Amino acid sequence: MKNILLVSLFFGLFISACSSLSVTSDFEREADFTNYHTYELKVIPMEDFPQVLNDMTRNRLESFIKEEMELKGYVQSDSPDLIVTYGVRIDDKEKVVTTSYGGYYGGYGYYGGYGGYGYGSSWTDIDIIDYKQGTIIIDIIDVKRNQLIWYGAGSKALSESSNSKSRESNLRNAISTVFRYYPAKAGQAAKGR
Repeated sequence: MKNILLVSLFFGLFISACSSLSVTSDFEREADFTNYHTYELKVIPMEDFPQVLNDMTRNRLESFIKEEMELKGYVQSDSPDLIVTYGVRIDDKEKVVTTSYGGYYGGYGYYGGYGGYGYGSSWTDIDIIDYKQGTIIIDIIDVKRNQLIWYGAGSKALSESSNSKSRESNLRNAISTVFRYYPAKAGQAAKGR
């Protein structure tokens, strides 16, 4: 039950602003992207990502991924050129925040002489902040060669958002941001090769 709640929160809280989404991606430079026109969508097996996705979240994720693939000209098929898999992770993280106070004072005297320089008392506060980081992972595999040709992952610290419409929009923006790094439209050569 705890995992279901965490994943529900993950997608409810994920990506309040895509500007802070950290994206990692790469593609196989030797892959011939001109051969790819069709795809099938699959979830990464649960033993790899033990968090349980609820039906509403899974449906949204799949809908947004299909939307991105179709924007790139790919067609969903039962005999695909590509398999698109996805999964989510939630990791516990720590951030150390330091804040310094006090310090230097001084200056020239009233008649041009040195009034003195010195240091007042100073101190530093050190805070350790625990937070959860959510990551969406998308892999695209060449079916004939059974080889990974592209992966993309978007990570962000989770923050609270209670508006369902806002959560859905934020998730769509996260998927869209990750897919900006996909190198080719259907049947076209990869960019940056």
